[in-house]
Amino acid sequence: MKLNWGFGIVIVFSCFVVFIVSLVIRTYSVNTDLVADDYYAKEIAYQDQIDKMSGYSKLDGKVIYESTSDAFVITYPFASKPVQGNITFFRPSDKQQDLTVKIETDSEGKQYLKRDLFLKGLYRMQVDFQVDGKKYFVEEAVIIN
Repeated sequence: MKLNWGFGIVIVFSCFVVFIVSLVIRTYSVNTDLVADDYYAKEIAYQDQIDKMSGYSKLDGKVIYESTSDAFVITYPFASKPVQGNITFFRPSDKQQDLTVKIETDSEGKQYLKRDLFLKGLYRMQVDFQVDGKKYFVEEAVIIN
């Protein structure tokens, strides 16, 4: 059986159509979670966030974090002052693993979070806190081992 050009063109176009259809099916099956469901409202209030980040950058001490074998430890630069606020851990690969924790420090300005709260991998840690009426914000990428 001898093949002609027309048959070859039909095969090429058919393969292209199958590729495009499979690509469309794949894009609809991928989960595309937003970082926040109300990100438009958060965008409008972003100037407050900028002010908090600017205040944080002017601090002498910084928020320090470390991952130990049994806990995730966050140390605040205000050991003698009460720290109020929240820590949010965003897991980019799975919105279901996001976690928000209230800041509760010990007398040394440290907060311990149990390791079983986290899966291993990358998180975006956002620390939104207040000390002596001044508001601060810092965001870091952290890897939990």
